[in-house]
Amino acid sequence: MYEPSIVWALWIGFGTFLVSLLMTRLMIGVNIHDTPVHRSSHKKITPRSGGVGIIVGFAAYTAYGLFNNHYELDWRVFTIGSAVLGLALVSLLDDIKGVALRYKLLAQVIVSSLIVASGLSIDQLPLPHLGVLELGQLGGILSLFSIIFFTNTFNFMDGLDGLTAGSTLVASFFCALIGFLCAEHIFFYLSIALFFSTLGFFIYNFSPARIFMGDVGSQFLGVLWAIMLLLSVHASHSLYTILLLFFSFIYDVSLTILRRLIKGQSIWKPHRTFLFHILHRGGLSHRRISLIYMGFAIIQGLGAIYLQFVDIHRQIFMFIPYLIVMIAYTAWVRRKASQHIKNHINVERN
Repeated sequence: MYEPSIVWALWIGFGTFLVSLLMTRLMIGVNIHDTPVHRSSHKKITPRSGGVGIIVGFAAYTAYGLFNNHYELDWRVFTIGSAVLGLALVSLLDDIKGVALRYKLLAQVIVSSLIVASGLSIDQLPLPHLGVLELGQLGGILSLFSIIFFTNTFNFMDGLDGLTAGSTLVASFFCALIGFLCAEHIFFYLSIALFFSTLGFFIYNFSPARIFMGDVGSQFLGVLWAIMLLLSVHASHSLYTILLLFFSFIYDVSLTILRRLIKGQSIWKPHRTFLFHILHRGGLSHRRISLIYMGFAIIQGLGAIYLQFVDIHRQIFMFIPYLIVMIAYTAWVRRKASQHIKNHINVERN
């Protein structure tokens, strides 16, 4: 197996960055419109589908590695690659002309099934007091759910300039570091490829954004991070690595879904009730909120590194301090929004 080389990774990564940058710039010229509506967080017509730049850059990096034997090439790579490409095409079509929700969900189920059928599945789960729990067929169902959940989580969280791309940049940096330290070659190279391909897009997406990633970008990132999660099952690094790196995303989406289900509201109907939406309506800018979530990603990344040295049966306890942080964040967001409403009412009265 080819040993991870930082020099090689950085050289090819720089080329990947240029490919992504140029492709993103091209998509600005293509100008697939994102027209603001009442629930939008932006106010002017802006191009979308900039995620094509991420996909092309990532594909260029991984193709170079495959053809130069830096990692193994087999039928599973083609199966997973074809599945992800198929989802990207459906998502791009959705950006251009719109695709019915049932067809988008069907595409996600098909893609997830192909990925699980290729052999990527959570068949073991380390738990306190229980040891390593063998999941059997339940593992396939859990894996299918994980892929669909991650795909939609990134789609939901892509609501402000630079938020999803910025968090991906931070997470992929820490993943690359963990992959190198643990000598996980595929994990290392995929993380480097994702970092540089996202960086080329991020330059145009950070507030004020000149282009949005669109469904084609957010769903690609979601399914790719789900694949990274499944790659961790039998790796030397922790299974919980990806979950910890994106704990703020998982928390925000899970809390919002639970709250809407309790209220009898649809979780699929577009809305602006995620914590980052509430914070934005509370008066904070796109830039500040994106930096807050990138800050979360940094402390989660540091925790992910420490996680690798924790006993496998106690690793799940690492989520407790991050849960406390997110609960405190929730209280702060609600207080900020409440204060903003009070100030607005006072202004109207005066």
